Amino acid sequence: MTGRPRTSLGTWGKLAYTTLADGRVRVSGAYRDPWGTTHRIQRTGGSRAAADKLRLNAAQKINGRRTGSSMSTLTSESTIRELAELVLREYEQSADLATQTVSRYRASIRNHIIPTIGDLLLDEVDGHLLGEFLTTLNSKHPSEARSCRTIIRKMHTKGGRAIRDDWISGLPKRLIRRRGEVRALSANSVKALFTMLESDSQRPRGGPKSRRAHDTLRDVLTVQLGTGLRVSEVAAFRAEDVVLRPDGRVQVSVHGAVVYREASGTRTTVPGRKRPVYETPGRYIIQEHIKTNQKRLVWADEWAAAVLLRRAGATESGLLFATETGQPLNLNNLRRTLREVIGGSDFEGWLSTHTMRRTVGNAVAREHGEEAAAAALGHASVATTRESYIERVQMAPDVSSVTSQLR
Repeated sequence: MTGRPRTSLGTWGKLAYTTLADGRVRVSGAYRDPWGTTHRIQRTGGSRAAADKLRLNAAQKINGRRTGSSMSTLTSESTIRELAELVLREYEQSADLATQTVSRYRASIRNHIIPTIGDLLLDEVDGHLLGEFLTTLNSKHPSEARSCRTIIRKMHTKGGRAIRDDWISGLPKRLIRRRGEVRALSANSVKALFTMLESDSQRPRGGPKSRRAHDTLRDVLTVQLGTGLRVSEVAAFRAEDVVLRPDGRVQVSVHGAVVYREASGTRTTVPGRKRPVYETPGRYIIQEHIKTNQKRLVWADEWAAAVLLRRAGATESGLLFATETGQPLNLNNLRRTLREVIGGSDFEGWLSTHTMRRTVGNAVAREHGEEAAAAALGHASVATTRESYIERVQMAPDVSSVTSQLR
């Protein structure tokens, strides 16, 4: 069949402009909506630009009647910024995403996607361009690249017919992770660390807060080493989570984590202050689920058990680790205290609270194998344990019986 080609979905046919006697401009044309229906639209404005604006608004209203959602406002002339902000709003309204996950996606959108490709029109973006964006980002920030790839896939779903079909086909199938050296503590290193903590706690201080901070740090690290848990999970323990079994062993229920909730609401700049003040300030809160969204029961060794029982019997707020006002622990302050303690030592520059978890994983893997280590740490995949929690030591075969014959 020959004749005039059909207008593409979501686009306009040939537009006609007429200047009226009073100087106003009338525009008319056919708009084919994303579902294939063609609409004859005519609008009049004080200028050609004003008439065009009314024409485009009419098309958006037509789309809105069809879907009733904000996605209907997107066209091939929309920008990556608009689509990314739309996806971000959906993330923020989702009840299925953890607070930290939403914060990570928000940072990826605001710090990488919008500044780099945000001003491009949806019709200008293809899979090749997005693949180059992710590959370049991965060379400097691998974790951010993986996060952005997840967001771009969501944008592909949300964008519908406003975006090109080859988005996903051009994305890299695999983003290579740059793995740094996995470092864990040996038994001697653990003793050295706690000796440093004890010595530092005896140093004269200006007030009880510093001593309290160091006591909290020592106990948190002890529980981490005795359970293999994340620092955020240990900081969320309540007295009722600690159970003393009839055989004298201590078991702890792990079902929450301390996370940071970003500031929100109206932002105000206060003279004399470097940072703006928000209507709702950022703060640490208890998230009522852990990273895997599964409740876990973990046995504590004798050292961790002693700390847990002592703190469970002394807490007034219910939290085993809390501020003086009974609020969840500030994990940044905890990490800063650790950096102060190890400053100038061989631990400086690489040891963190997460090193305790790696130390447990490494020790269990050596004694019982990688699968046991993955189970102890709560990993769904042994690959995660192997890549990020176990020291890589190349063990050469024992050829001593051969070399001894050379003499």
